Amino acid sequence: MDFNIYIPEKLEGLSPMIWEQTSESAQNWKLLPDGHLDLIFRFDEPWTIFSETYTSKSYNPTAQFCFLSGLQTKPINVSFSHTHEIGVRLNSVAIKLIFGIPCNELLNWAIGGDDVLPKKIAMIEDAIKELPDFYTRSAWLENFMLTMVRDNADFQLATKISRVLNQLTNNRLNGEPIDICSLTGYSRMHTHRIFKDWFGMSPSQAISMKQFIASLEQMHQDHESLTHVALTNGFYDQAHFIRVFKQYAEMTPRQYLKSKTDIVGQLPF
Repeated sequence: MDFNIYIPEKLEGLSPMIWEQTSESAQNWKLLPDGHLDLIFRFDEPWTIFSETYTSKSYNPTAQFCFLSGLQTKPINVSFSHTHEIGVRLNSVAIKLIFGIPCNELLNWAIGGDDVLPKKIAMIEDAIKELPDFYTRSAWLENFMLTMVRDNADFQLATKISRVLNQLTNNRLNGEPIDICSLTGYSRMHTHRIFKDWFGMSPSQAISMKQFIASLEQMHQDHESLTHVALTNGFYDQAHFIRVFKQYAEMTPRQYLKSKTDIVGQLPF
C-alpha cells in the first residue's frame, strides 16, 4: 500500500495534511480514533465497513465519490479489494467553520459530499480527475478549501477554542488545575455547548481524547515503557491509562503493542 502526504500550509490550524492512499491488493484494517475527520474523494471501488451503526441503517458512505468521515470515538473495521482515494484531513474545529455543521452531529458517523458541498461535487470531481498527479491535486484542494474559510466571521472563535483545548490539555499533563471558564470567558454551560459544536464532545472528553492520541503516538517510539507513556501524557496512574485507552481502542495498551503496525492507530484484522 502506498501513502503520500502533502502539508497544506495555507490551512494551518485547520488541516494537518492532505493524503493519498493506493493499494492494488486486498486490505483489512481496524482504524482507531485519531481525533480528526477526513473529506475523502474515492477513485475506486467502495469499502466494506464493519460497523453495526452503518449496517443497521443500510448506509455505506464510501459508495459515494465524496464523503466526510466522522469523528470516531471507537474503532471501525474496513475492508477493500483494491483502493485509491485522496483525503483532506481536518481538525474538529474545521467542520463547523467550513461546512457549518456542529461537530457532534458527525460523532461516529459520516455524511455524503452532496450534503456538505452542495452543487460543488461534480466540479471538484472534474477538477481533480483532470490534474496529473498527487501534488497538483493537493494544491488545488488546498486552495479550494481556503476559499471556504476566507473571511469567515467565526475564524477567531475557532482559533480561540483550539487554544483553550491545548491549554487545558497542557494543564492536565503538568498536573495543574483546570479552570475551563476562566480560559473561555464563558459560563460552564455555554462552554460545554461550544465544545460540543466545535469538538463534538465535552471538555473532559476532548481532553481525554487528546491524551489517548498522544499516548498512541508515543507508543510507536522505541524503548518507551507503558508506565512512562502513562505518566508523560497526564494519566493519574497505570489503571487510569488502561481505562481511557480501552475506552477509545477497545483493547489494552499492551494488546495494541502486540499488534501495532508502522502506521499509528491502524491495525490488521
